[in-house]
Amino acid sequence: AETHRRWVAPLAEDSWCVEMLSAGRQKPYSEPAKVALMELLDELLAPLPGPISLRSPEQVVAMLEDYDDPTGRGERGEPAALAPPRRLYL
Repeated sequence: AETHRRWVAPLAEDSWCVEMLSAGRQKPYSEPAKVALMELLDELLAPLPGPISLRSPEQVVAMLEDYDDPTGRGERGEPAALAPPRRLYL
């Protein structure tokens, strides 16, 4: 609990945004796609204090999508370009 408080303390007064990073695939996100993903993850992000600023945040919360798949196929056999990430890290 103490580690969590120290981690989010800078967000209490500073503006922040979520920056999407992809490992194993180039997957740029448009601003509307970022907003949609943040809304999807609202339960996880809602407890973060401070105002959200997509254009000029003072702090950045990084979300890493792990697409590392040595077979080049998704878990259900779909082409890698269509496969969802194997893991998400915040």
